Amino acid sequence: MRKILKNTFFKNICVYSFFIIFAVVLLPYFITEVLFGGLNDKDFLTDLRTEEENNIYSPDYEFDNSNKNLSDNISIKEENPGMESYIIGVVAAEMPVSFELEALKAQAVAARTYAYRQIGNSEEINPNNIGQAFITVEEMKKRWGDSFERNYNKVFSAVDATRGEIMVYGGEPILAAFHSTSGGVTENSENVWSEKLSYLQSVDSHEDENAPNFLFNSEFLKADFKKKFESQGCVFSDNIKNDISIIKRTDAGYVTLINIGGKNFKGSEVRSILSLRSTNFTISYKDDKIVFTTKGYGHGAGMSQYGANFMAKENKNYKEILLHYYYGVEFISIKG
Repeated sequence: MRKILKNTFFKNICVYSFFIIFAVVLLPYFITEVLFGGLNDKDFLTDLRTEEENNIYSPDYEFDNSNKNLSDNISIKEENPGMESYIIGVVAAEMPVSFELEALKAQAVAARTYAYRQIGNSEEINPNNIGQAFITVEEMKKRWGDSFERNYNKVFSAVDATRGEIMVYGGEPILAAFHSTSGGVTENSENVWSEKLSYLQSVDSHEDENAPNFLFNSEFLKADFKKKFESQGCVFSDNIKNDISIIKRTDAGYVTLINIGGKNFKGSEVRSILSLRSTNFTISYKDDKIVFTTKGYGHGAGMSQYGANFMAKENKNYKEILLHYYYGVEFISIKG
């Protein structure tokens, strides 16, 4: 009798153990792998972000160039598990999905390079702190509507085709600056951020002249214009034409110094005050208005997004595009 009870006890233990193992290990595995095919970072984007973190930035983000010696404190050998999902959200926000696939690939590599320069392989990715535009999957659905699936797949394929790829110069991830549209020629980095970077040199991008709103007029009533700059300490005469003069331009055509009402301003300062599309501008006068005619859109350094798209239409691949805009860089994989 004691032997029978002992055998029954062990049988019950085995049965209970099997059910525990099934519930804890086998059932979740079956649900995840068999029913859903196994989810990972590249299959979806997390939507656990605040409204503030979901804001769309300007296409002309003024990049932070503070992290110059990445290898001093982090390794670029290991893949950041959340990085690729983040890059999908960046490409979707930063570049029109209608652009050519090779242009989207170029944008993916530039965005990934910039992100790694900023945060390395940190597992903490806060889109609001990196400095690139970013949208979630839910925002993509709102933006694209019935075209969501087609557009998402296009962006995903561009990111996945370049998975883990970044650009380096001298062993360091580059400052992969980009802008919407150049003035026909891109800018040297020192004319934008004061620091000369060998890989951010002025290059031809003449096809940008075919981009939408390449030339754009911003008109201001003379009275309103005076009011804006009088608050900056400027003094005007009766003939405002005599009070405004462009003093210096870069070789690429961007205004670096302008005198307004007896006071010198950087071109970037005037652009900010007047919300101009670029610092590549000319000035004309029409009745009671002052007209600033800008070329392009953005600071002008690094890759022109419209220029990249025009190159892609000429059958240039993404590496050819990137090597045109970032001189002498190398491509490496940060996959483990």
